[in-house]
Amino acid sequence: MNQKFKLGLDGIAVLIGSYIVASLILAVYTIANIFILKEEVATSMELNLISFVLSLGLPIAAFDIFIVRPQTKKPLRLGVGNVTASNVLLSLMMMVGMVLMAEVLTSFIPTEGGILGELYDTFMGVFKGMLNDKVGLAIMVVCLAPLLEEVLFRGIIQGGLTNKGVTPKKAIVISALVFGIVHANPWQFVGAFLLGLVLGLVYFKTKSIVIPILLHAFNNFISYLMLVYADTEHSYELLGINKIVSFIIGMVIFGVAYYLFMHRKTHFTK
Repeated sequence: MNQKFKLGLDGIAVLIGSYIVASLILAVYTIANIFILKEEVATSMELNLISFVLSLGLPIAAFDIFIVRPQTKKPLRLGVGNVTASNVLLSLMMMVGMVLMAEVLTSFIPTEGGILGELYDTFMGVFKGMLNDKVGLAIMVVCLAPLLEEVLFRGIIQGGLTNKGVTPKKAIVISALVFGIVHANPWQFVGAFLLGLVLGLVYFKTKSIVIPILLHAFNNFISYLMLVYADTEHSYELLGINKIVSFIIGMVIFGVAYYLFMHRKTHFTK
């Protein structure tokens, strides 16, 4: 069962403050390695993993210690809900449909020339550097990202806003928007925002943090396989179909799954 902790200005301050602290710790760590230990870590998978865990893990831990425990007298616990096959299947279908639409929309964002071109080259340069350690990359995007990001964005931010009295629709949109923004580039923003809407809806309806984590992991796993072994970000390129056709297929899959999901009599055990 979900705890009724609330996300107010104090909670937002804790999340932002702890993220800044994490950034400072990482800066000191990087400087120490470069100037004291004479080791190059700026593009290493070791630093990427440490950075990712610290930048998300510290805010989660700080929110638990300074907000959740004082409010509820218990450590942070997020609902398991009712993880049924039908809930998972319909949620998966919604996610697949949304991802198909999102990747088509993303394809219209320029990747060459101007500021966007430079930003895209920088983004791809960092990512290609991470591909040198495929195991480390898999651990980060398939295992760590789904767990930490869902706990933070769906569990703490969305759940905390809902408990605060924000309407579920607004809480879902806000958490998805923040989820998109933290990805720090327009190409991932679109996909992350739309994916966040689906994951947020699933979390609200099922009261289960487990299903969003599983869906997120599955999505990242497929993306990882496509980028590493198929050298493409787009499923329509992999399947050899027109992007508009892919978008329409996505709309149909999402529409059918959304209707069935929203018209279920129950999603979770009270």
